[in-house]
Amino acid sequence: EEADNLNSDIKAIIFDWDGCLFNNVAAMKAATEDTLKRYAIDYDHEEALAEATRLIEDLRSHRFTRLILNSYKMLEDVKFLEGFEFLKRLEIVFNAYTLYKEYSKQSRLFEGVIELLEKLSIKYKLAILTSGSRVDTSELMREHKVDRFFSKLVSADDVEKTKPDPEGIEQILAEFNLLPSQAIYLGDLPLDMKPGKFLGCNTYAVSTGLVPVEDLRNENPDKIFRHVTELANVLPGIERIDIDIEADLTREIEDRKKIVSPEEKEEFSISEFVKEITVEDFKEFLRNPYVFIREKISELLEKQETSSESIKDSLSIFEGFEHDLLQSLGYLVLHIANSRLGNIIEKMVESDGTAAFLTLGFDILKVNILTLYPGDLFELFLNALVSSVRDLLPDKVVLNLNEFSGIVFIEDILEGIRIALMDLGLTKTSFKEFLTARLDLEENKGFNTLYEIVMIVVKLTLAAFSIPMKVIVKRSLPILTDTLEVTRETISSTLDTVDFSVFDDKEGLNSISDLISEVFDKFQGKKEESKSDNATE
Repeated sequence: EEADNLNSDIKAIIFDWDGCLFNNVAAMKAATEDTLKRYAIDYDHEEALAEATRLIEDLRSHRFTRLILNSYKMLEDVKFLEGFEFLKRLEIVFNAYTLYKEYSKQSRLFEGVIELLEKLSIKYKLAILTSGSRVDTSELMREHKVDRFFSKLVSADDVEKTKPDPEGIEQILAEFNLLPSQAIYLGDLPLDMKPGKFLGCNTYAVSTGLVPVEDLRNENPDKIFRHVTELANVLPGIERIDIDIEADLTREIEDRKKIVSPEEKEEFSISEFVKEITVEDFKEFLRNPYVFIREKISELLEKQETSSESIKDSLSIFEGFEHDLLQSLGYLVLHIANSRLGNIIEKMVESDGTAAFLTLGFDILKVNILTLYPGDLFELFLNALVSSVRDLLPDKVVLNLNEFSGIVFIEDILEGIRIALMDLGLTKTSFKEFLTARLDLEENKGFNTLYEIVMIVVKLTLAAFSIPMKVIVKRSLPILTDTLEVTRETISSTLDTVDFSVFDDKEGLNSISDLISEVFDKFQGKKEESKSDNATE
């Protein structure tokens, strides 16, 4: 009777992969449970599972090389991570995702899927729409011998916008030359329902337990199944498939990692490792950055109980995306500095005065760096950086980085810093934009013209100052190398006479933003008072 009520004009069926055909439920549950235990997070397991599922789907819908740059905003809405600072949240999610990927190796198709696909492929065109990568999904489809049933695969690599955008379904319908009403779309998450309903497909939800069934019901799917094989019950001419659904959905990961809680054993934490960097470490970095970086990397690998080859394998995703790698470096450096200094940057952004100070500082820094210093100088820094971490980088990444100019290198680092500043609440990273918004000068052509003239003068002045250094670089690079060496030695000897304990004074650092705000507010008060006096006169 249900089958008779279904549109008899159905020509194609579009499946989500994870959680619909491929049983990743056990892997997701195990990774979530182990993460809550490892970090002693007291949170409802079912709610945490739903949040983790949505987060991992969100992570998979972004280009992997941009994940770090998008992570701050992604992690803000994850409730079971509330109370942790950003670097700790990043560490927890990284370890949870690593566990999920590890446990996914033990995952397999839902029971009865091959039998279902064999029956459906005789009568319908079949397609996959996934937020995962094309390589990973194709490999799994071949491994489980189901690739032969499908005429089309659309992955996150094949679209500009992933689900819930309808682009993926539109691609499949165009390929099959069908109307939305001639297709069925099945998925297991709320974001799967949106594109199907928007286009007018027959949209079915599969409730496997990763998210509450109520969340799926709120998206108004045409039908909710407990298991993907129940699709056979509503299709005309397709025999029912009888399996033990409850047993299939409650299957567990057999080979689980031994996870201990903090009460049982204190595990190594990358975020704590970063926070333990001392003033003496900073001095050592300035004295000999190359040796310092290599020693810290060795220490990190030893404490993390991992190998350089494992890190190299993880970083292989940056092959061809080295700009993202450098931007991620600048991004993390800024967030680490903010964390190490007691979230001083985040606090400074909270007031107009200190926000203006930060915006102006970043703008001046960027103009100075890109105008005053020769690109060859930054190439030296890039070469030194690559040499320091050479053992961790894939060969192709090293080759591509060696092709970068010094200016491109520093522009990428600055872009990562800019994104991090925006994370921390700085709405404008251009001083012109800040002034325009603050003084309501958006339509003021006089201000725009004056600002551009001032910037031309500044850039020409800086360019003039840069000529001697650029001549030295052009005529004799060894002189520049000697200059850098002398500079390093001078800084090293000076450091012994400087008291850096001020950087350990968290209370003093935090009060800097209050001081700048107070000065700014007084300045504003005098300005308003002057305006009032002039009006009276």
